[in-house]
Amino acid sequence: CHACQHLTDETLQIAAEYGVNVAVLPCCQKDHDGWWKHLGKSMGLSIGALMDIIAAGKMLGWETGHTAGVRYQVKMKLMKESISLQNRMILCKAIARDGRDRKKDLAHEKLTQAYHRAHKVPNEKASELSTKDTLDVGASNPANS
Repeated sequence: CHACQHLTDETLQIAAEYGVNVAVLPCCQKDHDGWWKHLGKSMGLSIGALMDIIAAGKMLGWETGHTAGVRYQVKMKLMKESISLQNRMILCKAIARDGRDRKKDLAHEKLTQAYHRAHKVPNEKASELSTKDTLDVGASNPANS
């Protein structure tokens, strides 16, 4: 779908509600508050590129697609300007939320181990802590009591 800013947002929102794949070619990006335009300028990004990155980020949000039972794998592609002057395409692939994600589990395990090393949690105590306990890092740190 080749869509202006508000139609891009609405198309992505509807896709997330139904848990379907979607691709959009945003154009006519607007920053109604002016804050993003200033940030983009200071980062050397056009307002169009920055607003497209923000739109892609919304689809990566933790809750996006949750009610439809999906999460999104998001990619941005550049096309030839002869196809579209705003040559950025946002591709969103719906992936079923089928319980635990093995990559996420491994990353969480490594983060937990690093936390225990940094806070000198003894190995026997570290092995007793459950995943639920390690999610509330402040509660398991005696220094925060």
